[in-house]
Amino acid sequence: MIRQVWKKWRRASAALACLLALALIAAALLPAQPTAAASCQELMADGGFESGTGWQTVATGNYSLFSNFLVRSGAQAAHLAGVNSAADSATTSLTLPADHSIALSFWWQVHTEESAGGYDALSLLLTDSQGKPLYAVAGLTDLNATAVWQQTQVDLSAFAGQTVQLRLSATTDGSLVTDFFIDDLSVTACAATTTNRQIFLPLTSKNR
Repeated sequence: MIRQVWKKWRRASAALACLLALALIAAALLPAQPTAAASCQELMADGGFESGTGWQTVATGNYSLFSNFLVRSGAQAAHLAGVNSAADSATTSLTLPADHSIALSFWWQVHTEESAGGYDALSLLLTDSQGKPLYAVAGLTDLNATAVWQQTQVDLSAFAGQTVQLRLSATTDGSLVTDFFIDDLSVTACAATTTNRQIFLPLTSKNR
């Protein structure tokens, strides 16, 4: 009887040792898996246009391009044009980290007196650090007039690793003004992280 129990215990120990060896080999061969959640950071210093931090502006008239005339959140938003023969711009610099996914989003409204359409326009342009155009991110005209906030989202991952500029530019003709409102401009960079693989070994218990 004792000999049979001893043989069963030895077989169980051998099986457990085999399972442990196989688990260790599998852990060494399989790569680490990315986590579902990514580590993200906001790159815009003042995407809500609250303080003007990091922005360089040029306005046709004697007015600020950041005002409380119409806002989506916070106290201020960007308000470009709104006068005849406008040539307004707001520019900021960004460093896009390498090996990250880069996502841009912003909210907008367009109010206009134009009826035929296509005479007044706003563009959001991505340039290099010297101002050379790289990519036309978005474009709006008086044809996009709306009384509610709309959101635009763009993938800029192709430009990761570069120092760039974002430039808002608005122009109007000599009659029938158009107002362009931009708020909550966000540029986020996300990098996937990896987790350490954990091995859960079978547990055994001994009856006393």
